[in-house]
Amino acid sequence: MITVLIIFEAYSKPTRLRKASVNRKDEYSVWIVPRGTEGDGDIDDLLAREGIPVLERVTQQKAEQCAEDIRRKFTRAGLEMKKELLCND
Repeated sequence: MITVLIIFEAYSKPTRLRKASVNRKDEYSVWIVPRGTEGDGDIDDLLAREGIPVLERVTQQKAEQCAEDIRRKFTRAGLEMKKELLCND
């Protein structure tokens, strides 16, 4: 199972000089997760270990188009695919 993951970026990324804060923009990221997102554990840890970033901080429409394109291509190649939507809370 491969998952195309769309993440709503509810928080900005922390930096050395700044903590994460509420993101006022409507931004999404797209990831490919080779083994899926089932099971225990934090999604951030899973993405750091196994996630493949595709797009970062784009509109919802662009994220949805990208995720659907990826899902269609992997399905055509005979792989089982699913699409999920999460929030980086």
